Amino acid sequence: TILSFHFYEPGTYAVDGKGEYPSIISGQRFNRKALQGRLLERLGHAQGRPVLVGEFGAMTRAGDHLTYDQDLLELFEENGLHWIYWHHRNIKGKTDTQAIYYASTDNKFVKLVARMRQGESFSSFTETEKREALEALRLSDFAVKQDLRALLIRYLDA
Repeated sequence: TILSFHFYEPGTYAVDGKGEYPSIISGQRFNRKALQGRLLERLGHAQGRPVLVGEFGAMTRAGDHLTYDQDLLELFEENGLHWIYWHHRNIKGKTDTQAIYYASTDNKFVKLVARMRQGESFSSFTETEKREALEALRLSDFAVKQDLRALLIRYLDA
């Protein structure tokens, strides 16, 4: 048995992408020490079990998101925690999310989904359009946030 939880502290910063790191958010100090305190609160439930932080990461529109992510990775490593970064790939063409890789707005899969949202049915697409849309999900068809990728790789190789 393991304990697994998501770590998006505080949500205003990590999930909504609002604010700077470090700073004061909602009247409370928001820095590495505060993150450590929140993490230790969560670890109090582990009771000697291994811990997996199943999701974490700040929106890349949040101020100094890389320092925030680095501080979290250091805290996870210092506490012997296992972790999974959220999220790997954004298929909606948004560049300001937590994603390491994101589809461009001219990606054929993104375009096909947009057409479906406008009311076209999947059966109305040609087999070529369907195949090309699925092929556009290859990682090679996505842009990469090199700074975020490099940070994560640094901890994977440690």
